[in-house]
Amino acid sequence: MILPGISKLKLIIKFNLFRGIYHYFRRVTLNHKNSNFVMPSEIRGHFLIKDTDLPLFLDYFNNNEFQRNKLLHIADQFCKDKVNIYGIDVKLDEFTIDKFQNNIDEYNVYKDLRFSWEVYRCKYVFLVGLSYWITGDERYCKSLTRFIRRWKDFSPLANYSSPYNGMEAALKVINLSWCDFFLKQSKGYGVDDQKILIELLIQHTDYIYKNYDISIYGLESNHSLSCTIGLLYASFLFPDYEMSNRWRRFGMRTLKRALKKQFSRDGMNFESSSHYHRYTFELLIFLMGVFYRNDFQCERTIKESIIKIGRALTFLKHKNGYISRLGDNDGGKFLYDLGTVQEFNSLNYLKYFSEGKTTQDIESLLFSSVPELKGFLKEEQKRSKIGGYVGYKGHDISLIIAANEIGTNGKGNHQHNDFLSFELFTKNVPFIVDKWSYCYHGDKFSRNEDRTTFYHNNMQVDEREIVSFDKNNLFEMLGNVKVGINEIRETKEKWIADIWHDGYKDLELGYQIHRRIFEVYNNKNLIIIKDLLTGHGSHSASLCLLVQKNKWTCNKIDNGLVFENNFGSFTINSTMGQFIVSDSFVNENFLNRIPAYLCTVKKNYKNSLSSDLKIIYDIN
Repeated sequence: MILPGISKLKLIIKFNLFRGIYHYFRRVTLNHKNSNFVMPSEIRGHFLIKDTDLPLFLDYFNNNEFQRNKLLHIADQFCKDKVNIYGIDVKLDEFTIDKFQNNIDEYNVYKDLRFSWEVYRCKYVFLVGLSYWITGDERYCKSLTRFIRRWKDFSPLANYSSPYNGMEAALKVINLSWCDFFLKQSKGYGVDDQKILIELLIQHTDYIYKNYDISIYGLESNHSLSCTIGLLYASFLFPDYEMSNRWRRFGMRTLKRALKKQFSRDGMNFESSSHYHRYTFELLIFLMGVFYRNDFQCERTIKESIIKIGRALTFLKHKNGYISRLGDNDGGKFLYDLGTVQEFNSLNYLKYFSEGKTTQDIESLLFSSVPELKGFLKEEQKRSKIGGYVGYKGHDISLIIAANEIGTNGKGNHQHNDFLSFELFTKNVPFIVDKWSYCYHGDKFSRNEDRTTFYHNNMQVDEREIVSFDKNNLFEMLGNVKVGINEIRETKEKWIADIWHDGYKDLELGYQIHRRIFEVYNNKNLIIIKDLLTGHGSHSASLCLLVQKNKWTCNKIDNGLVFENNFGSFTINSTMGQFIVSDSFVNENFLNRIPAYLCTVKKNYKNSLSSDLKIIYDIN
């Protein structure tokens, strides 16, 4: 397969072409072989939680009425063959495999694709099983056994005309396997049901093994890592199965490669998306829990790498406990929750791993029987940079800045045109936020708008993208952009971060280098962001800021804007001129768009421009 273009040729060199070709022929060869091994007779103990944890879960849901009602509502809806996908009620029968193609618009192949994947991942099965475990209501058991018996209705393995990949199969294996743990005490879950469950788990794991996700030119990403986790997990499910050793050997080999190739030395994922970093960490901490519960001794370097990855995720957490919103967001959070926007945004469950504190989150409850993970990440010295992100965490505010070069080793993948963009949160609520794309939605206009330079808290020159991208493709941001950090330092007076990028070096009217200096004054409630554009030619520059409408009210003043709420106020002004405020949107969750203020100021200049954005704040 020949990939056109110099940029793609460079990618082939960066990645391992020989590995890509090897896996291509491996896939072809393995998929022509039938696995005729004897099916296992049981699913062995592997689960993170134990029967003895039931009182802990009962206590949690008995003391949290909202969470209990939400959980049981999910289970009640499932009894009616309904599930809720990102706030939208879905009838399962509308998403059976025979209707897959009908759910994809003829002229827009990505319409609702993410919806279909989420139905087929079966994440809701854990919540229905949990409902049965804490209530003993046989309706929930009956609904799950009925779902197991008709598993082919919701798996592309039953219809090869529907696209599928190893990542989706891996998530399905993990989610469906919980049925055996939750239902094993019920008379409604019989030997025949367990036999069907074992068969579907084996078939999907066999598919993962034969269809490990890697591109023809050797790129491995979160898809590959998901396959790895699925294979290793299944090897603990069926330790005596004839293929189990092969799954584990292959999984350990690809796990070590992923930890080395997909993360920076200090633990940041290479796809330039905070959301995808969270997804990969949740996969890995889940795997560590499985290792500990099965007394499996992994190499020390694996544990050390996962600790770094978890610490990097903690770095991406704002003062109010929310994850930063930089890069794509496809809604694929791995750990279980009840589907609320608060749970999707919050990283408070990390306190269990980082501080050893028991938190009121389902995510951390999942690890109740794994004391080795309590305080696993350990507190470390305060840092201002991890991977390609720079951050300031004060008493009242947090500032996180994107200083990434093109992610995924130059392919972009889940990155946006957010070079030198930033987010500013208070200890209570977000203030200046990233747009946070729902990248898999079929609305190409909105999907591409969310990636653009203009819709980030950034400087755009001559209305041009920092990195151009094909608007017809779901991924791919190829270019040659260098991002550098001149310095990060802190004095008694202020914290300073000095960053630059050269993404505007080939403008039609001459080149420009963008340098951005962030100054946070420690005792003055003042932030100054200096934008310096230098080069030659006549240009226009636009500065954009996004603020959620449901968190702040906005009023114009003579020299700027004032944003207020019950927690405090921000006053902003720019030496470029007066801000124009218009209506826009940001995404609080996948497919959950909410209104936002789009604050823009524009200025024409020749050769160079120096401007100051001044932010004065008063936080209660």
